[in-house]
Amino acid sequence: MFCGFGGDDHIERVVVGDIFLGGEGDDSVDTNEPGATFNGGEGDDSVQENFFDATFNGEAGDDSVGLNRATFFGGEGTDTVSSGNPP
Repeated sequence: MFCGFGGDDHIERVVVGDIFLGGEGDDSVDTNEPGATFNGGEGDDSVQENFFDATFNGEAGDDSVGLNRATFFGGEGTDTVSSGNPP
């Protein structure tokens, strides 16, 4: 488990079984791998690649995914996906 809690946090890769708790701020993940979970929290959170069987919970804010092949719950705000499954 990785905890950002406040501020803008970034992690390159969240792997199977791991959870990244971003908290407040603009948090980002390059790759959310199968079986991984990213809970963004308040702020404009993003994932470049959200792979099969991964979960991205954006929560409040304008959240986005570049390539979404998995589950993306945007929450409040304007949520976008550039390619793949919509939020």
